[in-house]
Amino acid sequence: MINPWLLGLVLPLVGLGLLWLWTKGRGSDKHDRHTRKNLGNRSEAIVRTRGDRLEIYSGPGTTYRITGNLRNGQQVILSGRYNNNWAELADGGWVPLQYLETNPQYTY
Repeated sequence: MINPWLLGLVLPLVGLGLLWLWTKGRGSDKHDRHTRKNLGNRSEAIVRTRGDRLEIYSGPGTTYRITGNLRNGQQVILSGRYNNNWAELADGGWVPLQYLETNPQYTY
């Protein structure tokens, strides 16, 4: 007969190990983030300003902290989240949707 106390310790450890093996590599998009393949809900866009840099904010509005900027013509990947005419970038930050060309015509 197996000791119930020992069984109570071993089963969760085995279960966590199996769960870790099953999820290993799943959901990781670090290799797909800047490619046209496997974007899921994400989409590509091009920054369109009058030559000025576009500021990136930590949230969907100008009252949030500025965390960086983008150049005119720069290609970005959007996360697929939008809030009051703001778009979230896949790698973090928010930009006004009006400065993004969301259906760009790429030439390769």
